[in-house]
Amino acid sequence: MILLILDPIFQKGVRIGRSEILVLFFITLGLYLFRSALNKANPKKKFIYFLTGLSIGFAGITHLIAGIFFIAILTTAIIQKRSEIFTKPNIYLYLGFVTPLILWIISISPDYYPFLKQLSLQRHYHKLVISHIEAVYKYGSINEQITYAIYITLTLLTVGWSLIKRNLNYLLLVFILVLSWGICVLGKLEWYSIYLLPFLYLLSTIINYNLIKSKRWIQKFAGITVLIAFAYLIIMNTNTYLQSYKTYTAHKQDYEYVGKEIASIIPQEKSVYLSSIPDFYFVLRDKYTLYQFPPLPPKVNEYLDLLDKIDYVVINIHLEDIYVGGLLARYIDINKASEYTVGETTLYQTRLIELIPRNKRYKP
Repeated sequence: MILLILDPIFQKGVRIGRSEILVLFFITLGLYLFRSALNKANPKKKFIYFLTGLSIGFAGITHLIAGIFFIAILTTAIIQKRSEIFTKPNIYLYLGFVTPLILWIISISPDYYPFLKQLSLQRHYHKLVISHIEAVYKYGSINEQITYAIYITLTLLTVGWSLIKRNLNYLLLVFILVLSWGICVLGKLEWYSIYLLPFLYLLSTIINYNLIKSKRWIQKFAGITVLIAFAYLIIMNTNTYLQSYKTYTAHKQDYEYVGKEIASIIPQEKSVYLSSIPDFYFVLRDKYTLYQFPPLPPKVNEYLDLLDKIDYVVINIHLEDIYVGGLLARYIDINKASEYTVGETTLYQTRLIELIPRNKRYKP
C-alpha cells in the first residue's frame, strides 16, 4: 500500500485519469466478490457471480477497456472450476455484466453518432502520440527509467514464479497483471498505468513473502533482491513526493496569478476562446463570455462562425489541428491584432491573442 501511495506514476495517473480510477474501483470490487464466490460452501454463489458481473459491467460503461478484465475473470472461473463456458454460475456472471451495458445502450438510443465519433477521434489521436513508456526511455530521467526497469523485472519474476509453481490461487492476478501491461503499452497514455501498478505491487508482495520463507538460497536471494528494489522505490518515490510538494507549495497560487494577469489585459464583457492547459475557466468565468472547442468536430462553417464571435484567444496547447486541420492557427494569423505571453516559464504560461474587430476579419 505504501509503495502504491508514494508511486509518482500512479499519483499522476490518478490526477489525470479520473475515469480510470473509477474503473479500478469497480474492478477491485468485482475481484473481491469473485474471490468470495470461489468458496464451494458459499450458498449465495450465483448471486455473488451476478454482483461480480454487475461490478465489472459498471466499470465497462465507465470505460470499455474494462471488458478485458471480465475476460480474465471468466477465464479464471472456467480453468479453476474446469467448467464449460455456459454453466449456470457463469450465466449469472454474463447477466450481471451485460445488464449495465444494455441499459447504457438504451439510454443513448437512437443517437449513437456522438459516441461513435468520439471513438473515431480517440483512435486518430492514439496514432499521433508516442507511448509514454517509450517516452520515458527516450526523454525521461534516469530515475524514471530505473523505475520502469523495476516494474518489468518484478513482472517477469512474479509471472515466472507463478507459472513454475502452477498455483491456481495466483492465476487471476497473473492474468490481470499481464492484461494490464497490455493496456499500459497499447493504450500509450500515462494514466493507463493505473491499471498496472496496484496488481503488480500486490502480486509481487505476495510472491516475495513466499520467496523469503523458502529454504532454497536462490529463492531467498531473489526475495531479498525484491526487498531491496522495494526499498529503493520507497526512498526514491518519497523524495519525488517531497520535491513535488515543495514545488506545489511554492507555486500553488500560480493558476490564479496567471488568470488575473489575463483578466488585467482583456476588457470586461469581451468574449474569449479558451484552448489551454490549465483551463482558466474558473478565473475568467464571471467576467467574460467563454467559448471552447466542442466535444465533437464541427463543420468548417460552424467553426468559423464560432471564431467570428470571439474577441480574444487564450491558447498554449490545442487539438484543433487534429479536428479542423489547423483552421484556428490560420484564422489567428490573418486576424491577429496583438499578442501577449502571459506567465513565466516556471509558472503556467499561455499566449493571449487579441483579434481585429469582427467586421474587418478575413476567412482562412
